[in-house]
Amino acid sequence: MPILAPSSPSISAGTVQAVLDEARLLLNDPTKVRYPESYLLVMANNAFLEAYRVRPDLFFSTITAGWVDKLATDTFPLPDFLRPAVVNYVIARAELRSALYDDKGKLAALFADFRQQLLSV
Repeated sequence: MPILAPSSPSISAGTVQAVLDEARLLLNDPTKVRYPESYLLVMANNAFLEAYRVRPDLFFSTITAGWVDKLATDTFPLPDFLRPAVVNYVIARAELRSALYDDKGKLAALFADFRQQLLSV
């Protein structure tokens, strides 16, 4: 199965699915064996919740009655320039689960990068 480039027309730009697809590409899991779609979606929602906790102002135009988890088909709820930060968060959370991954410093850097990008808006 070919690996899709992030600019591939089959990836729905502007959706949560685009984040999951990009993370999966970087996780080298095109067949969805190591990381089920539902797991990556939970990690993306965790990233959105963390963004909401740190920067609720980013959500003023989209949240009306409390937080509701996003579906893969939903529109990406943050400014587009934060998409790479969310992808990095999903990757870091996914790799934390992997028993083979032993570079905790790299994971810490990905989490720190996510938070720094949120705060630099």
